[in-house]
Amino acid sequence: ITVLVGQEKRTNVGLGPYSQLRIVVSLKVVQGSTVVLAQMDRMLEFNDHVNQLCLSEEAWTPSDSCVMSGMAGDMLTKTMETVVEQCSSTELCLTATPSGVDTLNWAGALACADTKGRYRAVGVYHSTAQSPPDRVTSLLGGGVGGNIARVITAGLASDPRVPDDPCEGVRCGLGNCVKEENVCDRNWDCQEGEDEINCPVVSSTSLALCEQVGSGPECSCLPGQLKCGNNLCLDLGAWCDGVPDCGDGSDEPAECGACVTRLALLTPTAICDSVPDCQDWSDETSQACGCQPDSFRCDQPFNISSSPSCIP
Repeated sequence: ITVLVGQEKRTNVGLGPYSQLRIVVSLKVVQGSTVVLAQMDRMLEFNDHVNQLCLSEEAWTPSDSCVMSGMAGDMLTKTMETVVEQCSSTELCLTATPSGVDTLNWAGALACADTKGRYRAVGVYHSTAQSPPDRVTSLLGGGVGGNIARVITAGLASDPRVPDDPCEGVRCGLGNCVKEENVCDRNWDCQEGEDEINCPVVSSTSLALCEQVGSGPECSCLPGQLKCGNNLCLDLGAWCDGVPDCGDGSDEPAECGACVTRLALLTPTAICDSVPDCQDWSDETSQACGCQPDSFRCDQPFNISSSPSCIP
């Protein structure tokens, strides 16, 4: 059993900055009542978000300054005001102020203001319906308060013994056990992700990173490779083959759609070398050779010793 305090909003992933987790090491039934006290493995740290609620030390009178709290349907902690009267020596009667708040599964201590305006615990409740209970267990009569104090004193007399954990995987902070086969599977099974901490790094690709050139930011790949947009190195034969191998799609750019642009990407020296590599000779046109749109390139089909000429 795990106790979570200081959490103002219930979430599926992650805990709040003021949350504290404790393990329940023993449960004690208070003599002469149905109250059960839980002993935790260590003390709570009291602050503005986590604090103690003391028992009433004086003769209590009916009060309309009482509150109960719990987690509402919108996942936020809500409070509800209620008028409390003594029904019997063991029960208190509640008349809650209508608020429309769903109180299903609310549980805790009923707090009422004393004559000095300090809030004390006068009862404990557990709501099994969407509306608050009309009767709760009293902490005022029958020596219940004294019996609670004796149980607490006995529990503080020695350090709590934390039982052995039978979990064979990872025990989450909130108490659930994650099986070994679900640990380090890249899925959070614990709300805080404890089952994915200190996991071995698994590479998602077999491609090598480019090697840094000097002390600058540039890096290069081996001959016969091109650099992907994410700095991985991919063999030339794997570019423009319809299969994204880089992981970021950079090996299948729009340039792969036309012969001349694909050639310029993969084999730039084949552009304007007087040898047509594209069926439509688009790699040997004036534009491919860098001539201006309104100029003409002198054709040199079998002479690669001289550069082509552009005539305006």
